[in-house]
Amino acid sequence: MTTTIGTADRVTASVRAHYATLESELIRRTDALLATVGAREAHEPAQRALVEFLREEILPQVAAEQVLFGDAPTDTRTMLLGAAMAAQERHLAGLVEEVDHAATGIEAARAASAVVALFMIRAEEEMTVLLPALAACGSDPTDLLCDAPVPGDVGADATAEAAVPAGDPYIVSLHATGYDECRRRLRSALRELQPGTTLVVAHDQELCPVRFEVEATMPQVYRWSLPSADGDGGRGYTTVVQRL
Repeated sequence: MTTTIGTADRVTASVRAHYATLESELIRRTDALLATVGAREAHEPAQRALVEFLREEILPQVAAEQVLFGDAPTDTRTMLLGAAMAAQERHLAGLVEEVDHAATGIEAARAASAVVALFMIRAEEEMTVLLPALAACGSDPTDLLCDAPVPGDVGADATAEAAVPAGDPYIVSLHATGYDECRRRLRSALRELQPGTTLVVAHDQELCPVRFEVEATMPQVYRWSLPSADGDGGRGYTTVVQRL
């Protein structure tokens, strides 16, 4: 595959957006845990929600990248970089275990804060050091990134409710759904779209984080409208997505 500068820049921007989505949700769940600990409230629900996200999204993302970089052609520099990132992966997995099995809220909060810091460092190293180094030794970063498996998708369609009813345009409701369920429903619905068809998304929450992830990890064949208020005085919005 021949990579133009524009294509490489677009892929890099998409990956940055994907990491920003993961980082934002990681920080949100960590902040929720810290808030309960600071208020001396029951921290277990926030702890479980954070651990679920770490195991279903963060660790699979890191493992998938490690496989890709391990299979890519390397020189001495990239081999050392890859080894360092493998060590980071093991450290990150160990910190997740600490969050999961922490005996107190303070211990869980301390480990969670370390997870956030390590994930942010790893993301920046990947974008600014490892990917350019792989490109310099002949590996196509576009191929590496576009072939990356999407974490959290295995079996998602089998367990999620049918999101797209028959008819044209299709309609999917994301009202009163959490981030993970919103993500699963939207991705499932988008996969069902055929070229020239339209998906109407009814939602009561900000779609930008999920949209950025979709644009980073799925084919760029969707045109998104700006959200429009439903006009019923509530907090409902409608976004129209066209499959090109």
